[in-house]
Amino acid sequence: MIVGAAVVELHVHGSQSLKQKRGVVRSIVQRLRNRFNVSVAEIGGQGTWQVAVLGIVSTGNDRKYVRGQLDRALAFVDEQWQKRAGFQLDDVPRQKGHPYSRKKIWYDKETMSPGLAVTYDRGGQVYKLIGGVGQWSESSAVPENRGRQVLLGTGVMIVNVQSGASNLGQFDGMNAMSFPIADSKKYYDTTRLKTLGR
Repeated sequence: MIVGAAVVELHVHGSQSLKQKRGVVRSIVQRLRNRFNVSVAEIGGQGTWQVAVLGIVSTGNDRKYVRGQLDRALAFVDEQWQKRAGFQLDDVPRQKGHPYSRKKIWYDKETMSPGLAVTYDRGGQVYKLIGGVGQWSESSAVPENRGRQVLLGTGVMIVNVQSGASNLGQFDGMNAMSFPIADSKKYYDTTRLKTLGR
């Protein structure tokens, strides 16, 4: 199975309320679903009047077909996009009985932020898709974030390909507060996990 995913940021110029923006977004989402047979969810910008972030996913057995569906969907919303340099990492759990056999994660080379992850079950079949959306700190509604020049996570979409279920998380209060290196190791040091075989 081939899985393709895209993230689209829409600017709804002239919108004066959330209700007005939702009407425009709802129409675009419905037309994308009907016309291109893709899964679409609003994964960011829910609290703003003029910005919406959509996650679009297409699946199939043919890579060319999946890519074509996404390309046509992106052209349909007249999305202005920028090609980004990225790299892929493979995460292979060492813990016995872990539900994943591996996870492929694609990162933006400049911001080092993860954009998409694909997990595989123990049999090697696609299990879950995980897509993230970020906001540049200078565009943040939180004044303390400005001047930090970092990408903040604002939303995540998780699609269980095998069950057909999906989840969406939004982080409205994300901040870029600084803290000492010793505190960061408490949260990001993987030494403890490695000793547990993870």
